[in-house]
Formats: sequence, structure tokens, C-alpha cells
Amino acid sequence: MREAQQVAQAGFGRLITSDHPAWQSRDWTALQGFVRDFGFVLVKNVDLDESACEAICFGLGEPVTYTDDDFGYGYKVLVHLGRDGDEGRTIQGRGSMPLHSDGLLAGRRVDIVLLYCADCRDAQGFDGATIISDQARGLDFVDSEIVARLSTTGLEYRIGERDYFTTLPDEWYCLPAVVEQWGRKCLRLGLRYRPGADAAWEVRVPDVSESESTAILNHLELALTRGDVLCQHPWETGDLLLINNYTTLHGRNGFTSQRWLLNGQIIVPRWVS
Repeated sequence: MREAQQVAQAGFGRLITSDHPAWQSRDWTALQGFVRDFGFVLVKNVDLDESACEAICFGLGEPVTYTDDDFGYGYKVLVHLGRDGDEGRTIQGRGSMPLHSDGLLAGRRVDIVLLYCADCRDAQGFDGATIISDQARGLDFVDSEIVARLSTTGLEYRIGERDYFTTLPDEWYCLPAVVEQWGRKCLRLGLRYRPGADAAWEVRVPDVSESESTAILNHLELALTRGDVLCQHPWETGDLLLINNYTTLHGRNGFTSQRWLLNGQIIVPRWVS
């Protein structure tokens, strides 16, 4: 089988063209393997509609679905991001989002994150780019005492966008921040929004002062956004990203251009710890 091309200078991620045998034949096992081994897969210049994106979710595994009872903006297989009319929303809006794991706040298992660019116009530079951190490598730059603390205490979150997270607690609640997958530690977390931003969540380290919590979260952000562990993907119409939700964290740059993505979440049953 033809090798996939490396995307990020940091050494993670793979680019496959639309004529790659694994894509042409929809070899789901091979595509799962690329995502597992390389952190993310980028497929360029593919013409997909919503039904085709849903078919990819079912091909790769079991789609994670939500209803109106789960979230205020309930959806089945795919959610729209950045579409016109979503300007007043945070998760689905145009503002920046910090690095995070999908499914975290709702306690849902998500193995692969699908992002497909249905339309992108007038973007300049990294406006609206998706950012991906090779957090498996970024952990090498996190102080071992901080990893040990987070493994024990987890992190606490408080929901900001209550119109979206309608059923989640209205106060601070704690979630595990370090999990084991494939015999190695992986971070499962959401970092802080910038001060003053319209934030979908707040995060803090439990059982420490506010200044200590801020210092720990700053340390995490610095380690996970180093140039040698971070990739920024500026979108073009027809781009498809398949992201490993264990070995990477992802977020987005804010944008003013036209950028409409379809987003799905997938469980791969054979991906067990």
C-alpha cells in the first residue's frame, strides 16, 4: 500500500490524496490505523455531502449521537460548526477554542473526531485554522509532579454555554485528566479560554489556590503548544480531517471569514485500552 505523506514538521499527522488506495477503496481498517498511529489524517480535495460524511462515521465505527435531551442544540450524527446563523453560539460559533478532548464534558467516549470543510472562503493565513497538539509528545515537557497531581485529582470544570450543555451540572464538577490508552498516559482535558473570551467552560485545578491553579494550567498550555508538538491546519473546501482523540488535543483559531465545517464523533470498538 502506498505510504501516506507526513503533514506536520513535528512528525505527526499524515496526508493522503483522494486517489490513495485506502481512501478509494474505503479501507476502514487502514484508515483507522493511520489515525491511531499518526494522530490525524488529512484527506484533500474530496467532495462530500452530509450523507457521505455520515457514511464515513458509520464506516469507521459507531457514531456518537446526541438528542435535544442531551444538549440544547441536539443532533444525531453531525453538528455544523461556523454556519451562518450560529454567531451567538460558542461551541458552534466563530470564536477561538482552546485545546480540548471531544466528549470530555459530557462524559462520552470519543475515539475519532471527523471534521469536513463544506465551504471556506476569504480566509487569510490561519484564520479559522484547526490546531492539533501531539499531546502524547507534549507530555514529555510537562513536569512529572504536575502529571502525578492531575492523575490523582483530575480537573474541575464549570459550564459557561448553558444553552448548549443544558443537562450538565450548574456548579464546578471534577473529571479525570489523565487516562491510560494503548499502554501510555494520555491527557483528557480542556484548557482555559483567553481572559474575557466568551467561554463554553471554565477549568481549574482542585485543592490548590487560584494562583497555583493558574500556574499549572499555564505550564500545561506552554508544553502542549510548543512549535515541535503543534500543527495548525488552515481550511480549504474539500478538506477532511480524522483526528485521534486520545493522542492529540485539538482547538481552533477564531475567524471572521466564511468557514463551515461538519463535525462527527466516532467510537472504534476495537480500540480498547
